[in-house]
Amino acid sequence: MTTIAAGNHQQIYFDHLDDIVITPGSGGTVKFDCSTPNSAATRPTARTIYSAATISIPAGSTVFLDAVGADATYTTDAGTISYSTDEDGVNTLDTTSKSAVQSFRRATLPSRAAALLGAPVTISAGRANVGIDPKSLVPLNARVYSTNYYVDVTNGNDANDGSTWALAFKSIWKGTTAGNAAAVPYTVNIAPGTYFRANGFSNNGTEVIPTQTCVFQGVGGQVVGINGDSHTWTLESGTTYQVTRSNAKRVFELDTFDADGDFYEEPLAASLAACRATPGSWYTDGTTTYMNRRDGAQPTAANTMVILISVNSIRATTSGNMHMYGITQYGGNNGCIKISGNTTGKFYAEDCTFKYSANAGYVDNVQSLDYALCVFNRCIASKAQKDGFNFHIANSVIPAAVLFDCKGYGNGTATASTSNNGATIHDAGLLIDFNGRYWGNVGGDFAHANAGTMAVGVCTHTGGSPGDESRGGVVPAGTGFHSVDSAAIYKYDCVGEDLITGAGSITVS
Repeated sequence: MTTIAAGNHQQIYFDHLDDIVITPGSGGTVKFDCSTPNSAATRPTARTIYSAATISIPAGSTVFLDAVGADATYTTDAGTISYSTDEDGVNTLDTTSKSAVQSFRRATLPSRAAALLGAPVTISAGRANVGIDPKSLVPLNARVYSTNYYVDVTNGNDANDGSTWALAFKSIWKGTTAGNAAAVPYTVNIAPGTYFRANGFSNNGTEVIPTQTCVFQGVGGQVVGINGDSHTWTLESGTTYQVTRSNAKRVFELDTFDADGDFYEEPLAASLAACRATPGSWYTDGTTTYMNRRDGAQPTAANTMVILISVNSIRATTSGNMHMYGITQYGGNNGCIKISGNTTGKFYAEDCTFKYSANAGYVDNVQSLDYALCVFNRCIASKAQKDGFNFHIANSVIPAAVLFDCKGYGNGTATASTSNNGATIHDAGLLIDFNGRYWGNVGGDFAHANAGTMAVGVCTHTGGSPGDESRGGVVPAGTGFHSVDSAAIYKYDCVGEDLITGAGSITVS
């Protein structure tokens, strides 16, 4: 039994179906209201309670109680919560009191999801805990670390053999080429630094695809791949600078940032004259790229980044499994990373960031096709032209993905693109998300489509989607969880508003 002092307010969150017994104090009343995000549930009617009352509360609801004129009491085993906004702008559920049973309860996942994990899941203080090491879902050949190559963009040389740090390659693609030639599982160890397209995963835009079980890992600091070049800009007129550069698609100022802490993206001007007249814009005539920075400074490789549409990016291996650690990739015309071409393969990424995809139309940051399983742990997919994380069927391989502590936000930068999501799976696939944060995506933050598709969110939080109605889409602003065309979504201790279109379903457990 919990007491509410006269004149005070209480919020109670119900993560499962439960009753609440409300008892006003002598001479007092209780004002009762309830929000029910689950559209399939019946929302209890707001009312003033004059005597003891028992009300059934649907799972996922929040009850609001005001004690008027006297202390009141209520009884339930649901948890008292408050909502706040975290550093990412996502609505966050802050647990202030729960019973031991509730705080450490086991999440009973649908059998399809439980079978994939093969491990218990518990929820404690609003956070999902899984009884496995995420990387164990993507096993590697025992010999994977027996053949090592080393890459150092600062001190390396592609004429070396890459066998030690002292003999490191300069380019990541050289490590891939050497590993493929050895025809055994291999690891590419990559020193910190910025790897433009000549030294990145592709060879000046030409794909170099791993063909063996492999690992790519940053060692000792941040590894940044850029699908672009280091340019030398010359003054065109006023504060506008130019460089001979075709296929430019997106331009960023690297020393200024947007509300999410990402690089500030310059808008494309309608003409060279408009670029000259507008600080903070860029223009291309197809051959020459022009930029007029907001501060009027000369663009350099340190303060300006040009993403190209002609450069392929990271590709997953065509044989065996693949792991990636500590890699940041900006740009890619098939996504920052394309996971495709291996119907039995499994892919794992940890502490990786994928941003700013770019092709002539629009493309996702993470694009997965015909892979048996993809696992992402503490990864970010933001500011894609279309989706952050996207998983589709190909070659009859139904997609499966598990995301741990990932973020997908601000996706849908291509103004013609609708239904842009932080994370999405299609085609009867299965996606399980633990502790994800998805916000500000143009068309729904956590959206899944097609008959047979199942998405499970455990402590997944969404918020701030602007929707896509302004672009001719059907998703209103504020849509967090979106079930489309008969997809089924299951929510456990999640935060965010629901939208169901095309006979989909959203179940709050």
